[in-house]
Amino acid sequence: MECAPDKEPPLRRPVTLAELAARPTCSIDEAASLLGIGRSTAFAAARDGSLPTLRLSKRLLVPTAKLLAMLGVEPEREE
Repeated sequence: MECAPDKEPPLRRPVTLAELAARPTCSIDEAASLLGIGRSTAFAAARDGSLPTLRLSKRLLVPTAKLLAMLGVEPEREE
């Protein structure tokens, strides 16, 4: 989907903590949104190691378990 040069791309719906907890990884953009920081700050944090990441080929992903731990959210355990 292409946008006109003078228009911003459509915004994605923010991911919820429940949705995130069900996934093994999330994008840098999703992590930034949850942390309340900008995209460039999130990439800088990934570069300096303060945001844990996994590199798979050219993709940079954030492990959700570590992100949730940073946010002080404990994953729900199934019994």
